[in-house]
Amino acid sequence: MLFLLLLVPPTIDVSGLKDITCKAGENFKIGTKFNGFPAPSAKWFKGEDKLSPNDRLKIRGNEKETELTQLDAEREDTGVYSLTCENPFGKETAKCNVTVLGEYHTCTIVGVI
Repeated sequence: MLFLLLLVPPTIDVSGLKDITCKAGENFKIGTKFNGFPAPSAKWFKGEDKLSPNDRLKIRGNEKETELTQLDAEREDTGVYSLTCENPFGKETAKCNVTVLGEYHTCTIVGVI
């Protein structure tokens, strides 16, 4: 019996990476599917900086898809976000732009005349 093993460089479904505009204080999500064999690693970047999860930034995924969620967006979150998928047979990167508008303020009414 003969087995054929196909080794496939990563590909990213760019239809999931659309430019985003949101207001400060809102959440935004970027998610997409990718494939390759062996399963590629997926890493998120903002500009040149690799992103890691924290209180406001959530990253989840598996061997076929990934999603980045930014909670309570701030103007400083504006930038070029990219996903890089890599396996031993190649590397692919896809990008989208995120624009966060305005400042989020709460208002307290002190009294009514």
